[in-house]
Amino acid sequence: MPRAATIGSGSAASGWAARIQLMGWDVAVLAEEGPTSAQWGDLLARAGRALSSLSDVEQPRPGHRSPQQDLAATVAGADWVTVCPPSDLPAARDLIARIAVRCPPTAIIAIASADHDIAALQSATAAPGQVIGAVGCAPIYLMPLVAVTQSPANPASVVADAIETLGSLGMAPVDQVASPDTALIETQRALCMVADNMPEGDARDRLLVTLLRGLKTCNHGVGGVLTALDLARDRVPRTIANVDDLARPVTTYARAVPLDWTDYNGHMTEARYLHAFGEATDRMMILVGCTPGYVAAGHSFFTAETHIRHLGEVVEGTCIRIDTQVLSGQGKKMHLFHRMWAGDRLLATGEHMLIHVSLTTRSACAPGEAVAIPLARIAAAHAGLPMPDGAGRAVGRK
Repeated sequence: MPRAATIGSGSAASGWAARIQLMGWDVAVLAEEGPTSAQWGDLLARAGRALSSLSDVEQPRPGHRSPQQDLAATVAGADWVTVCPPSDLPAARDLIARIAVRCPPTAIIAIASADHDIAALQSATAAPGQVIGAVGCAPIYLMPLVAVTQSPANPASVVADAIETLGSLGMAPVDQVASPDTALIETQRALCMVADNMPEGDARDRLLVTLLRGLKTCNHGVGGVLTALDLARDRVPRTIANVDDLARPVTTYARAVPLDWTDYNGHMTEARYLHAFGEATDRMMILVGCTPGYVAAGHSFFTAETHIRHLGEVVEGTCIRIDTQVLSGQGKKMHLFHRMWAGDRLLATGEHMLIHVSLTTRSACAPGEAVAIPLARIAAAHAGLPMPDGAGRAVGRK
């Protein structure tokens, strides 16, 4: 597992540490500069709910945070060191010099402040190419864009490694020298103006999540970056060959419940249960060959009937997983039974009957072999499974 360190105090340092940990890295912090354990627990929980809301796929398992007592222990073995330096230039240079002689020579020292010219900080070390600028916008744990600044002292390989690392942390790095992306920068400026005019906390995070998810829906600016990150991190199988065990219900959806999926009761809305089950149905369609290309060629599945049972409460931030059992896959029909889980707790079930149709005539027809054969294969593999509890049930029947 990669290892990072954060040096500095305040919300920026804590925001970087939270993002890094939530993205699956182990992170060391100076105990004297960081929040208390209770404060950190609250911050990480809030950051986790917000950051996971931007993604439509399952997030990495968080890494570990280790408070350290001295600088050498904090940066030892680090691949990445985020530094929020003091505003006084001599003090900032002294800090960078002390970090550089204590961290591995291959580590990237990322300056998370625009207070100082990057070259002025680089010249404090014997290896200036190791130091690079990476300046984001608060809250760092949520806002994706980060400006990468460099000087002639930085080898191209270090800049490339920094950009790759920031991308792995779920961020949208913009090289201020090589490729300044105007759409990304202008979008981020607008979001920063919103964030700067609101106090820290859940209300600000909820508003920013709503705006960022809207940009993602439109695939504009930062939203396009978030979509690309989802595609890179999607681990739910898209082909039968990627299914580990075809004789078991197939995982078709996994994600955390976003902040904007909950209602006045503080839990997930009815519409979002159907949304989640619909996404699972779409993934099963892709698995059996009903891909975007197949649909573009003139055929698809339409849902004819749906029955959802709500068995457990789902609140924001809950990591949900849906597995799907094919009850029938013959002729024009595809009969699916979805189960929604949080760990081993069953939250809901969705039973769906779909009919294969011609998009030209808008009427039912038999699927082509590209769909019929994979569908029959999964249906046959699931034929030996017990009939799910609740299958075939109507409202009011026990």
